[in-house]
Amino acid sequence: MKQEQKKFKFGVSLRIRPPLGQYDSSKLINLGANRWAAKFGLAASYDLNKKWILESQYNTWVFTKNNSFFNGNTTQQKPLTTLQGHVTHIFKPGIWASVSYGLSRLGETVYNGIDKNDSQNSSRFGLAFAHRLGKQSSLKLDYTSGVTARYGADFTTYAITYQWMWFDKNK
Repeated sequence: MKQEQKKFKFGVSLRIRPPLGQYDSSKLINLGANRWAAKFGLAASYDLNKKWILESQYNTWVFTKNNSFFNGNTTQQKPLTTLQGHVTHIFKPGIWASVSYGLSRLGETVYNGIDKNDSQNSSRFGLAFAHRLGKQSSLKLDYTSGVTARYGADFTTYAITYQWMWFDKNK
C-alpha cells in the first residue's frame, strides 16, 4: 500500500564546526579556524499541489571567541541569522526548477572588546534546475547572485553539479 505524502513538513537541524585546520595567530589569513561554531536551524515545506512546493529555512550561527587572533588580539562574532525562501516547480518526476531568495543579518564582529558595527546584512537571489539522468544520478544547474551587501560576501556563482547515489533504500 502506498503511503500518502504529507503536505506540511517541519524539521530541525544542528551543525557543529570544531576549530580544525592549520591556525597561526601570527598570520592574518589562516586555512583553519580558532573557534567553535554551531548552526541551529528550522525548516518547513508545504506542498501546494503535486507541481508546486514552498520551502523556508531559518538558521542561526553562534561562535566562540578567538583569544589567539592576529598578533595577540581577541575577536569574536555575534550570532549570524539567515532566512531563505524557495518556490519549486516539479515539471515531472525527476525534473524540477526553483527560485530562491535569502537574507543574512547581524553577525557583527567585536575586536578587543570593541564592537565594529559591521553587521553582515546581505541578500541573495538564486535559480536552480535539476534533471534526473537515471535511477542513481542527476544533473543540477545553479545560479546565485548578491542583491544587496552591506558587509560580507557579494559574489555571483554558476555551478554544474553531477550527483551519484551510492545506496538506494528502495532496493
